[in-house]
Amino acid sequence: AIKRQTDSQAEAYLRLLEENNQLRRQLEDYQHMFGEWTKKEM
Repeated sequence: AIKRQTDSQAEAYLRLLEENNQLRRQLEDYQHMFGEWTKKEM
């Protein structure tokens, strides 16, 4: 029972890591976009 719980926790952790990476990439895209945009506005 403990092993199964650990497995599902590990899966949840990996899923969160993957989501985190995707969000980080989106953030970088936005920062790049807004960075370009704010330079033009200045």
